[in-house]
Amino acid sequence: MPHIEKASTKLYVAVLISICLAISGCSSGDADTAPDEQQETTRVRSVPWSLVGMPSADTLKIVSQVGYCVGEFEPEIAQVKVNESERAIRITVEAEITHVRERERDVACLGAARPLYRHVRLSRHIEGRTVLDGGVDPPIQRWPKES
Repeated sequence: MPHIEKASTKLYVAVLISICLAISGCSSGDADTAPDEQQETTRVRSVPWSLVGMPSADTLKIVSQVGYCVGEFEPEIAQVKVNESERAIRITVEAEITHVRERERDVACLGAARPLYRHVRLSRHIEGRTVLDGGVDPPIQRWPKES
């Protein structure tokens, strides 16, 4: 499936950009934190995903590449929202990302990307419907891929 390879390449570029942005946020300290204290910040946010397979006509296998700082908590999928209609399926993946910040930490974040896979079961077969990634604005059509 050549369209999946193109989507994977686009997702890889998006992950690299996310990691670069995370590096600047991971290395900053907080003036209100005591020298030996750690401050954890957890947030849930929508993340883009790619279609990696269709095990059956009503099941999709998707992956999100989520950036994080090595040594911190690895991101996890908080939830997958599926909104179906007669013509379209909108899938939104939300990931939970926790950052740990230390006042005395002057080292840069060593960025990494963790692939988060999920099987998404649909209420009926995919035939005749478009699959949209609701984790980006505007949503991106993930299937069928336009040539």
